[in-house]
Amino acid sequence: MNMAGLASDRDALAKVLIVLERLPLIIFPLVLMANVMQLAAYPYWDGTYLSRLIMALFLILTSFYPICYFVCLLLVFRKKGKHKLWISIIPAVHLLLVSVLFALA
Repeated sequence: MNMAGLASDRDALAKVLIVLERLPLIIFPLVLMANVMQLAAYPYWDGTYLSRLIMALFLILTSFYPICYFVCLLLVFRKKGKHKLWISIIPAVHLLLVSVLFALA
């Protein structure tokens, strides 16, 4: 396989991956509504400083997922070069961090 074929396979994989990472955006309006309700209850949060920090990080990461996704989407479809696959993995890492924080909370 030549380098041009490998690059086109990477580009195709990056585009498929970035399209699959769009699926969490289907439920994002519900997540955002839950985040707003949680922020409204902020003065009444119980727990240690660490648990409140984990909750705040969870709210921030879930709220900013669409920004992360759309920036990566633009970079994958407009950028020329070999880093498209790495850029398309960023939203998956973002979701992994959200999942870890959810498990810790």
